[in-house]
Amino acid sequence: MKNISGFMFVAVALLAFSNFANAEDIYPISEKAVGSSTNGEGRPAWVSETDPVTLRDGKYIFVGYSEVPIKSRARRAYRASDAQAKAEYAALVETNLTRIVSISESGLELEDIDVSSFIQESSRLSLNSILVTKRYWERVIETNNDDSERGLLKVFSLIEVAEKDLKNEVKKAVKNSNTPSRFKAQMEVLVVQEWADV
Repeated sequence: MKNISGFMFVAVALLAFSNFANAEDIYPISEKAVGSSTNGEGRPAWVSETDPVTLRDGKYIFVGYSEVPIKSRARRAYRASDAQAKAEYAALVETNLTRIVSISESGLELEDIDVSSFIQESSRLSLNSILVTKRYWERVIETNNDDSERGLLKVFSLIEVAEKDLKNEVKKAVKNSNTPSRFKAQMEVLVVQEWADV
């Protein structure tokens, strides 16, 4: 009886591993659009699945992307892509503020300041006036290497901010943060002087 039980366990484990391995070997090889919010006129120039943040002609482009089953409603999917675009914006702000603090640390008055909390608060405050400006959806059929197909709804959200406006929003956020006035004044100047493009 023990031998039979042991054999069954091994067989089940091998079957599960085989299914997992087969699933890993399946991947999409082509994609065909079957509908879009532009009525088949193609993707807008800002839409990207691989470049969520770019600086183009003096404007920052933040793109959020999400995909869900093809029969899903675009409105629900947009919540995820909107959140992703805002997360990309927040990440850029936090990265720059972290870099600015680190390279200017010797000249800053950091006593009694929680730098990490300051950076997160400034990033959050700067997001208050940032809005998603455009959205796009498309329904696609993916064909896999085993000839199986999968339908997807892909959605994209755009936040477009002029570089100077973004810096101004960050400066205002720094000014409104809960930190000592002298430190805030120093950081407002450094945001202009030390901001790094993407």
